[in-house]
Amino acid sequence: MALLAFQGAGNTHEKGKYKNHVEKGIDFLLRLQDEHGNFFHKGPLHSGLYSQAQCTIAFCELFAMSQDSRLREPAQRAIQYCLSAQDKRKGGWRYIPGEDSDTSVTGWFVMALQSAKMGGLEIPSPVWAMINQFLESVAYEGGSRYAYLAGGEVKRSMTAVVIFHDT
Repeated sequence: MALLAFQGAGNTHEKGKYKNHVEKGIDFLLRLQDEHGNFFHKGPLHSGLYSQAQCTIAFCELFAMSQDSRLREPAQRAIQYCLSAQDKRKGGWRYIPGEDSDTSVTGWFVMALQSAKMGGLEIPSPVWAMINQFLESVAYEGGSRYAYLAGGEVKRSMTAVVIFHDT
């Protein structure tokens, strides 16, 4: 999250007052990432996919900002892991790769995919269709309000997450 804050202020590993901090953050994430693109290896299960999405956002944003070719492959690998972790039945993401969907975790993955798109990385169109399928399942009142889970209670926070998706 700190890396994203530095990047949000315009810093990359190549420019900005905090370029050394960004470089160290990226080096750390590169050491964490495995051959499948996964960044999360230990800790509470429910935080794994949140961490994956946030690390993927950082990589994809940095690649989009810098177009540094050495970041393309790790960013694409991170996206590939994200795509493999999508729930193929419901269309979103939750705590365990490929199993179940909730609006909160899905929101972070949508941000990661949007960042990848900004950087020119390819996202297959069926992925977006599956996300839309999930979001329709948690929508109320014609899509103006959203729940955390399908059939659940409407939450303002989840509605805000989905509003981002529509931008």
